[in-house]
Amino acid sequence: MAPRTLLPWTFALPLALATGCGSAVPVPTPPPAVVTVSLPVTLPVTDYEEFTGYTDAVEKVEVRPRVGGYLIKVNFQDGAEVNAGDLLFQIDPSTYQADLDRAKAQVKLYEAQVRYSEAEYRRNITLNRQGSVSPEELEKSLASRDSNMASLQSARADVELKALNLGFTRVTAPIGGRTSRTQITVGNLVTADPNPTLLTTIVSIAPIYAYFTVDSGTVLRIQRMIREGKFQSARMTPERIVGAALALSNLRGGNFMPLASQFGLPRVPVFLGLETEPGQFPHEGFIDFVNNVVTPSTGTLSVRGLFPNGDRALTPGLFVRVRIPLGAPHPVLLVSDLALGMDQGQRFVYVVNAKNEVVFRPVTAGRLQGRLRVIEAGIGPNDRIIVNGLVRVRPGITVEPRMTPMPFAPEAAENGKAEDGRRKTEK
Repeated sequence: MAPRTLLPWTFALPLALATGCGSAVPVPTPPPAVVTVSLPVTLPVTDYEEFTGYTDAVEKVEVRPRVGGYLIKVNFQDGAEVNAGDLLFQIDPSTYQADLDRAKAQVKLYEAQVRYSEAEYRRNITLNRQGSVSPEELEKSLASRDSNMASLQSARADVELKALNLGFTRVTAPIGGRTSRTQITVGNLVTADPNPTLLTTIVSIAPIYAYFTVDSGTVLRIQRMIREGKFQSARMTPERIVGAALALSNLRGGNFMPLASQFGLPRVPVFLGLETEPGQFPHEGFIDFVNNVVTPSTGTLSVRGLFPNGDRALTPGLFVRVRIPLGAPHPVLLVSDLALGMDQGQRFVYVVNAKNEVVFRPVTAGRLQGRLRVIEAGIGPNDRIIVNGLVRVRPGITVEPRMTPMPFAPEAAENGKAEDGRRKTEK
């Protein structure tokens, strides 16, 4: 059987029936999107600036011999921590001991000559009064006595020199710190002149410096705060430097601030973090040096912080991150960083108004405080911020808000309490 051919009017009939009705089929209205909203968190926050720098030893010494000779003993392990005065190397002392013994014998010889010449001079004085000795003989005996006394003084000085040289065969640590490897082993000849042999190097590790550079904009801001009395200058006077030396001489870890207060040092704290401590600045010290000029080629000012390093966590030459607090704590609004969007470089949040409508709100975002972002302008403390479901909303639509605490707010509050407690402890 041949296939039937469907006429065009067979398709048009259902369409005509459908469109011929007087009213269209109603389209159901979708329910409002459910979003999670939170109020901004208000916490006291201290402004700060962060910089990059490096650690360096407070003291560094190249240990070299002051006398030459054969090395007979190495008294430390490579990389060991030593104290000032510890014996490091022993040079063969036999030659220097013999020189000292010979110098002491020379002293005894001149002492005998001085005694004889003194007795002869006194005898000639008596004989000269009796006319038995001429004035020339008297003058000659006086010159002989003075010459022998001068020779005795020279011999005694030579004994002191020989004793020093003998003592220099014991090469001791001039400072406390950590040694490098031994540059020369037992049995080798070391020289003192004209090019002293390098034996090892020592760097101090407690306390330790951290150098960093501050951009000129931050320098000007801090200078303005100093003039306004909102920030204390970190430049040290000679009296403060002496106080710092006294404070550090007995410090082996702990908090610098009580000692800084005791000796009148500038209370400008600085915090340091390592590469293995992301987002953390657990090491606390204070600024002890600010350079007197801004480098024109880079527009930066060199600054140095001093850290106790009682746990020996810092080593000279490390890359570090440095944070300096600026001014006193002040209350700010914070929201979860997840609630922020970006539109052509402008940060914004979605706010739900009293009619449950979504409002686009541009904001000025500040620094991260934990996992919350400081909002400097754009929102108020009672604004309901959408923190979840941003992809389902757009400005102007009506939503169903569900209130919840700001994400990460407890964590930020605990951080704020810890910072506040630390500041009270410093005071």
